[in-house]
Amino acid sequence: MLRQSLVALTAEVQRNGFPGFRAKQVYHWLYKRCVESVEQMTNLPCPVREWLVASYRLGGAEVVDRRDSRDGSIKLLFALYDGRRIEAVLMSEGPRRTLCVSSQVGCSLRCRFCMTGMGGFVRNCASDEIVGQYLATRRLLPVGERPITHIVFMGMGEPLLNCEAVFGAIRRLTDPQAIGLSPRRITVSTVGVVKGIRRLGEANLGVNL
Repeated sequence: MLRQSLVALTAEVQRNGFPGFRAKQVYHWLYKRCVESVEQMTNLPCPVREWLVASYRLGGAEVVDRRDSRDGSIKLLFALYDGRRIEAVLMSEGPRRTLCVSSQVGCSLRCRFCMTGMGGFVRNCASDEIVGQYLATRRLLPVGERPITHIVFMGMGEPLLNCEAVFGAIRRLTDPQAIGLSPRRITVSTVGVVKGIRRLGEANLGVNL
């Protein structure tokens, strides 16, 4: 469900015989309220919820371990749909709170300075698994605590070897109807994948490189 734009979800909702405004309600529950299940979308009629459960998967990434450091950073281990594991780190510096997300399970590049490549490449993350890292982390933060202000694609994997999913995740992260982060608060880190850099420029997402 996290892979779909509001326009696409609205079309699917209407195609299945429900009013289009139900898609906006779903988006609100997903991205503003950060619910973990369709059952929590209490203003949706039962037939709509039943259709959502039968048609979509919800979530993307589930926190299975958390390690808090003395410097205030939080290291998170996520389980994906197939049981694979990825990591993210939440870092705090003054008013800024940055979430470092993963874009691949493993990595094929084997950079000497990075431990991820030593385990080899397993698969790309889907866009909902990337967005899911943000939503699951946000659920961990107590009400009233500083929100996540920035995102950097610098976790496991090379993001520009997974352009489709990374670009899709960025669109959800910056969509005002969804998460609504400013593109200038998102950074894509790369070791220098030239084709990917070109594609990022052509996508006109407005993020930092």
